[in-house]
Amino acid sequence: MVAYKNESKVVREIARQLRISSNTVSNFIRNPESDRRKKKTGR
Repeated sequence: MVAYKNESKVVREIARQLRISSNTVSNFIRNPESDRRKKKTGR
């Protein structure tokens, strides 16, 4: 996703190409190092 952004593509265009939501794309571009999975509660 970051490579697409480096090519000056719009978030909506990246999302459409990857078939994921634009929110997911923008969150990933803002913080590419974060862990995307939800933490298990252990219960």
